[in-house]
Amino acid sequence: MIKELKVDLGDRSYPIYIGEGLLDEIGSYFDKHGISKVSPVAHRHRFSSRPQIS
Repeated sequence: MIKELKVDLGDRSYPIYIGEGLLDEIGSYFDKHGISKVSPVAHRHRFSSRPQIS
């Protein structure tokens, strides 16, 4: 599920999208808002708490 939060700054307002799988669809969100330049994207990886044994 992807959630949209709006930062309300009048004519400088912008959306923030949060959710799993968003990076897979980021191009469509950029297109939706007319973004063609590099924009900040925050991403957090989840790592297993179990040690990896090879």
